Amino acid sequence: MVKIKMDYFFNLPTKIYFGNGSLKELKEAKSLGRSALLVTGKHFAKSSGLLKKVESILVEEKIKTTEFCGVEENPSVETVEKGGELARRKKCDFIIGLGGGSPMDAAKGIAVLATNSGGLRKYFGSEKLKNSPLPILAIPT
Repeated sequence: MVKIKMDYFFNLPTKIYFGNGSLKELKEAKSLGRSALLVTGKHFAKSSGLLKKVESILVEEKIKTTEFCGVEENPSVETVEKGGELARRKKCDFIIGLGGGSPMDAAKGIAVLATNSGGLRKYFGSEKLKNSPLPILAIPT
């Protein structure tokens, strides 16, 4: 019989807050830095008042916000690259994806491009990132 060592350590540093009033936990974002890029879709985050509410919580915590609104369904490479450039130019410390799947997907690519040179296509396949992406905070709707 072959003996296999089964000792291991697994760490997945993810926190999930779910339920009524969980948006108040956004105050923890100050541990990620002082400047956030808010990535949203075209309509819901603004029209529902959610974007304004998120911004007011962040401002209370003295976190500067930059909006990147209007992410289309199935975000294009060009949209993600524009977001990455904006995050670099504004020296954002972290990214907040706010909305449905498209803003969340865009936020992930933007986080990569904010800290790594070149276009998004460079990282398709096996190209390794030189730098870790910016932290991402996700607020699904």
